[in-house]
Amino acid sequence: VSANKFTELGKDAGLIFYKEWPYETVDDEGRKRTEKIKYWWKDPVSEVTSTLTRMLQATGKGPEDIEYIHICHGADHGKMKFRFTTKVIVKMKDGGPLVER
Repeated sequence: VSANKFTELGKDAGLIFYKEWPYETVDDEGRKRTEKIKYWWKDPVSEVTSTLTRMLQATGKGPEDIEYIHICHGADHGKMKFRFTTKVIVKMKDGGPLVER
């Protein structure tokens, strides 16, 4: 998949970075082969900041109204894909939790 298609998929979802990694291997006949492994990533700091901003704007609260923030990251290799997720829990001083997945 081209970098342009990755970028198109992520429009309005934060900046997506894209690279290729040359992976060298030897086939059954002893010949060297180089595969290009393509991958993409997003900046986790930017993603969490964006999520917190969205959560606060939705409630009309500000950073001064936050009691604490819990962030949990997880990942799994499933169905031939690497899946990464982040859960953000914000406890507000007025008692209510805000949860974003």
